[in-house]
Amino acid sequence: PDAELVMAIVEYDYTPRFAKHFPELVRFIKEENADILLFEDGEWGWEFLDGSTEEEQLVNQYAGEGMTIIGGAGNLAGNKMHIKDTLNSGDVRSYEITAPDKSEGKKNDGAFVSFVWKDADSELIFEIETPDKNKTQEITAGSELLKTGNYNISYSKEVSPKGNAMMKLGFSKSDSGNIQGNWKINVKSSGNVILDGYVVDISQAWSGPTHWKSHISDETTVTFPSTADSIISVGAYAVNYGWNEKVGDLATYSPRGYNIDGKPGVDITAPGHSSFSTSIGNGYTIFTGTSAAAPHVTGAAALMLQYDPSLTHWQIKQILFNTAKKDSFTGEVPNPDWGYGKLDIEEALRYLIKNNP
Repeated sequence: PDAELVMAIVEYDYTPRFAKHFPELVRFIKEENADILLFEDGEWGWEFLDGSTEEEQLVNQYAGEGMTIIGGAGNLAGNKMHIKDTLNSGDVRSYEITAPDKSEGKKNDGAFVSFVWKDADSELIFEIETPDKNKTQEITAGSELLKTGNYNISYSKEVSPKGNAMMKLGFSKSDSGNIQGNWKINVKSSGNVILDGYVVDISQAWSGPTHWKSHISDETTVTFPSTADSIISVGAYAVNYGWNEKVGDLATYSPRGYNIDGKPGVDITAPGHSSFSTSIGNGYTIFTGTSAAAPHVTGAAALMLQYDPSLTHWQIKQILFNTAKKDSFTGEVPNPDWGYGKLDIEEALRYLIKNNP
């Protein structure tokens, strides 16, 4: 009841990384001596998603110093914005994206694609075909802006500190018009790789207005910054009433599978939709998504710290994992979809009191 909230408001940019000044915001929360840091942002465009960024390293550092750090794992599953494919040496694949003229009511004048693979020494050759059927030159490395037919295509190949490779692609139209139509990306591999592809447009919408047409997968869909090694990554399940799933089952949008670096993506799940929350005007509203689930875990951590302020991030994390529930929906836990199961706040507090009287 004595908890205080410190808010760091995110400003958004036109291109990925959409959230501006992210490291500064993380440092600001640290400087305010917060006991718990909750991330309510998820990004997947032009991200390595392997825990290697400055922000993810700050998460590891601050968690090691005792701050409890929690993140909503994102709502990327079920919305056709991720593909996964296995390519052997010499294989050629074609992947298609379809883009509408408007996205969430805005002119859809930009889309951003990233392909990520683990072995940076395995060369991939990319060729992009625009909606007006023009093709780029073959792309393997470097960075450049290519004018192709009526479109501009930017590309940049990068390697993360963990040795994972990413090809970043950006699509726009020369006259600032919309990018409506089908985009084809041809990929040839020189080695054996597992390829993850992500797409997002200017709307940054979870609903996937611009999306893949084939090879769609809900595996490896945890978003940045919940891909940090030390974070408590929170998935969501349905409560009160479901959408396309039964009450109690994993939400259709809740991320699944392992991260790029092989780490299980979700650590624990909590109520996602349809949760009830306070609203402006002293009212109530329905709050959904992993951004609704993660505050449940944050509240549990706050109650635990109220009982014992000396608890560290790792102690809180372990207690939450040890006391999470399994049921017919979760199956045996831990697993990469449910993590250690469903958050059980009462059991976590009982465990804490029993073992720390």
